[in-house]
Amino acid sequence: MVTPTGAISGDVDAEGITETPNGAILTYTGPKNGSITLGITGGYTIENLPGGSYRIVVSKSGFVPVPAYRDVVVSLGQTTSGIDFNRKRSGG
Repeated sequence: MVTPTGAISGDVDAEGITETPNGAILTYTGPKNGSITLGITGGYTIENLPGGSYRIVVSKSGFVPVPAYRDVVVSLGQTTSGIDFNRKRSGG
């Protein structure tokens, strides 16, 4: 028997800067914990997640995420989309 799962998807953009999100780390904590490294486009999908509440955080040296984190509820059999972040230079 296959256990149903859900997914989270979104995008990480740069606010007023030209550097891509390449190399930024997206971390998720909840019923399943993990992290992924973002590519040049900043788009992401995290699949095979058990249902429940998750906290999503993005980090990259020299930048701060906006918002600082996102709390998301994953429903089985569905993708929770639009979980987006912007980044801006730290100290600026």
